[in-house]
Amino acid sequence: MAENGNNGNKKLIRGFIFATTRRTEDKSLNRLIFRTDRVYGPIVIRMRRGDLFFK
Repeated sequence: MAENGNNGNKKLIRGFIFATTRRTEDKSLNRLIFRTDRVYGPIVIRMRRGDLFFK
């Protein structure tokens, strides 16, 4: 029997933090395009609808 870990059947909530400027904020949010350092690329590409977004 597989164990679900500590969260049981609850959905995992993920969050991502990005820095934006007033000039780029609307464009980034509307187009869903975010720039980040190469080291964070594999993490950012896993963003999905419903994940939390902090700016």
